[in-house]
Amino acid sequence: MVRIISKGNYDVAFIPHRHFRSAIIPFLAGVRIRVGFDKSAFKFLYTYVVEYRQIHEIERNLSLLEPFGIKVNMKELPNLYPSDYDKFYIDGLLSGVNSRIISIAPGSVWETKRWLKERFAELARFLSDDNFVVALIGGEEDFKLCEEIRRMSGSEKVLNFCGKLSLLQSAELIRRSIVLVSNDTAPMHIAVAMRTPVVAIFGSTVPKFGFYPYGEKDRIVQVENLYCRPCGIHGRRKCPERHFKCMRLIETEKVYLEVKNLIRSLE
Repeated sequence: MVRIISKGNYDVAFIPHRHFRSAIIPFLAGVRIRVGFDKSAFKFLYTYVVEYRQIHEIERNLSLLEPFGIKVNMKELPNLYPSDYDKFYIDGLLSGVNSRIISIAPGSVWETKRWLKERFAELARFLSDDNFVVALIGGEEDFKLCEEIRRMSGSEKVLNFCGKLSLLQSAELIRRSIVLVSNDTAPMHIAVAMRTPVVAIFGSTVPKFGFYPYGEKDRIVQVENLYCRPCGIHGRRKCPERHFKCMRLIETEKVYLEVKNLIRSLE
């Protein structure tokens, strides 16, 4: 990486990541101006240090421009660009699906970020009873989980697309959905990039970390004022308190009502 970057003769490096390697690489590559956050390891290697504030990650990263007198006051949303082939592929996948689609992303690499699969299944059944088609999305590692949810829902209108889509194909499917229901994980941000409203379920993590859905109509479901939240910035493999109240206290009806109210606001 040092060799590749040094060949580019770059004038400035913006370094949002806080790991020490991220500071060392542009320094060794000879980038003259290096801008990073004050919470970064090896921040002494930076020529400009910016305060790491408790704001959304997009706003936080854009604040790295401030040493140059550039302050971004407008809201900047991310964007993704599925190809024509991606759109054609989703056309084929949804052939014969005439009902409105709601996508659900129930997976996460962190167990404490996952809402209970039984409640995802119940939510999917409620939505299918309302004549929505429910698209379960995720990577290959989520297939078994989504297959259990599909089976437990007992509905033919709940479809498992896990492992069948590339990232941009998933983005295109989310774009065609009325709403995405997701844990605090990647599909939530993909939906923002595709302008699909999100109902996000937060368990062991909290929105104040700055990684919440950034769209205007997005909604968050969480347990307020729980003594043990947050228990980590990335989530955990198991609940350290062994009760998992941050997710167990979120009932299916609460999420269902958030989805229905969001849909009504869009009509």
